[in-house]
Amino acid sequence: MSAAGRKRKFRIRKNMMANGLETNGSRFGCGFIFGVVLGLLSLLGMTYLLGFAELFIVLGVAVICGFAAMKFGNRFWQWIARWGP
Repeated sequence: MSAAGRKRKFRIRKNMMANGLETNGSRFGCGFIFGVVLGLLSLLGMTYLLGFAELFIVLGVAVICGFAAMKFGNRFWQWIARWGP
C-alpha cells in the first residue's frame, strides 16, 4: 500500500476535543478573558485601591486563569461550573 493510501491515525488526548481544533493558545485565551472578567468583578467592592494596583490584580487573575485553562483543559471549566451558583 502506498503512503498516500494509508490513513493517518491521530492520537487524541482525553482532555482534547474530538475534532482537534482546540489548542493551547485558544485554551489560554479563553481562560485569560475569563480571568479579566473575574478580576474586574472582584474589584467591584474594592474602592480603596488606587493607581496600578487594580491593573496588577486583574492581570494576575487573568494569567492564573489562562494557565490553569491551558494546563487542565476541560477539567478547569468543569470546576468553574461546579463552583458557580
